[in-house]
Amino acid sequence: ELRGKRVLKRIALLLSILLLPVFCVAGFYGFLWWRVTEAADEMVTKASPFAELSYNDVRIDLVATEIALVDIRVAPLGGTDQFNIDEISLKAPDWSQMLRLGGDLGTEPWPDALSLHLKGFFFRLDSALMEQWMQLAQQGQPQDMTVVGQFCSRMQGADLLQAMGYRVLGADIEVAYSFDAVEGRWDVDISADTAEVGDFAMGVSLKTSSASLSKSALAGSQIALRSVQSHFSDKGFNRRFREYCATQSGITDEQFDQALREEFEAMIGYAGVGLTDELYQGLVDMYRPAANITFQMRPDIPMGQMQAVQITSLDSFMSVLNPALLINGKPVSLAGIKLQKPVKKSASSSVIAQDSVQSARSSLQKGGRNGVSPSTLDSTSYRDDVAPLDTNEPHRPAYRAVNIADVREHIGHRARMVTYFGRRIEGRILEIDHHEMLIEQRMQRGVATYSIALEKVAEIEVYR
Repeated sequence: ELRGKRVLKRIALLLSILLLPVFCVAGFYGFLWWRVTEAADEMVTKASPFAELSYNDVRIDLVATEIALVDIRVAPLGGTDQFNIDEISLKAPDWSQMLRLGGDLGTEPWPDALSLHLKGFFFRLDSALMEQWMQLAQQGQPQDMTVVGQFCSRMQGADLLQAMGYRVLGADIEVAYSFDAVEGRWDVDISADTAEVGDFAMGVSLKTSSASLSKSALAGSQIALRSVQSHFSDKGFNRRFREYCATQSGITDEQFDQALREEFEAMIGYAGVGLTDELYQGLVDMYRPAANITFQMRPDIPMGQMQAVQITSLDSFMSVLNPALLINGKPVSLAGIKLQKPVKKSASSSVIAQDSVQSARSSLQKGGRNGVSPSTLDSTSYRDDVAPLDTNEPHRPAYRAVNIADVREHIGHRARMVTYFGRRIEGRILEIDHHEMLIEQRMQRGVATYSIALEKVAEIEVYR
């Protein structure tokens, strides 16, 4: 009997030794579950004044050092729309570094590597929420920005996508970084995979003298750029856009390429930039089905703040950053880019871009069924009443340069100006506030008014 008790004690001791890791893992798993659930519930509470946020489950992978919220629903308050995310996951090298995220990241070291992954981010293009986002995006868009493809359609953004047959977009988005203290290297990567539209990826590699990754360490260390690389692969957008243009205007692929080429020439020339035939052809090739584009910059030595200040021209930009462009796997030389300084010309020269776009429209209308929507570059100048710039008659009305600070004195007058991007604009000054100037411009089918930020005006002449 005594011998049997000894055997039972040994068995109990052995089982306790064997089961101890299991109990530890179970306890650690329970602790992690509690921490993740607590953090998620706190996030739900903080979002409650703006949106109704909910999730269905928590997933924890002890081996992969990954935590995730599953089946997330976000419904902004004040509306009926919502968008869904299949899963939001967070991954770190080990659990000791993962648990740092629960501390004060303003003072404590960050994990050496971290990735945030949104899987299955779905949203409807016809939702009121998407419409609000598009309005905000257009408000932040420069006034003199022209959208590519207006020879085919004047729609853009969600409206154009819906016209092309898209209804719901689903995307996987990942933001990740890794830090190597030995090499002093910090790599940041962003990627987005949108089904039936395209894939986008961007990577930035930095050099830092910091021994650890933290807010205070990075603020006090010297950071230099090692490289930047971005890549885009078409997964259906270009094919749908060409088919949409063919349906709208009855154009062939050859006509599409020609119109796109002429539109690029008009837009880029209007901005004061000159390109080679190889570059123009490369831009057209970007809109071919299944196209892929890679752009990278790799300085010979990591570029810090002092080197960045020394970039004062296109030549210095090329020599310091060594940019490279590949379109559909073929290197495209960037040596042919030339910046053309804005030149004071007569008013008739302001219609160069319009003439170029008009020729693109004419080539389409010859083979099209329904015609083509007018481009926003359409404009006509006030050529009938322009006096020469160089005149010996000081009292004769003519275009004369004025200081931008004094332009408020000339409301109601005709003016022509050049922006810092090289665009030439001509029209009548209607209103001026502290930041913007409202211009009335004659178009082929009437007049149009639009505003331009005063800070974008490099030169201005008023007819007086």
